[in-house]
Amino acid sequence: MTGLSRGFKTIYDDPEDENPEIFYLERILGTGVKEHRIWWRCLKVPQKSGYYRYFLKIDFMTLNMKSIEVMHQGHKMKTDRGDCVIRIWAYLQLDYNEKWRNSPF
Repeated sequence: MTGLSRGFKTIYDDPEDENPEIFYLERILGTGVKEHRIWWRCLKVPQKSGYYRYFLKIDFMTLNMKSIEVMHQGHKMKTDRGDCVIRIWAYLQLDYNEKWRNSPF
């Protein structure tokens, strides 16, 4: 992946690593169909805030993936067919640097 969209970055501190993927699994079952599990984790600090940030968990799951050939505009093309489930959780993390943890406020 070449850069994340809308200012989100990976959860790692490495500025050269732009890949939000923390987990990738591909299983090929006995029938030849494939399953995938992919987890992305992304962070964004809005307006250089030191108090809150956004955190995204995005999980992809594909089921029953198999290669097929289709005709498109007179050409035979290879593609995949299957089911895809995408789950997205969005969090607002407050005091992520723990500066206010011991404050009376």
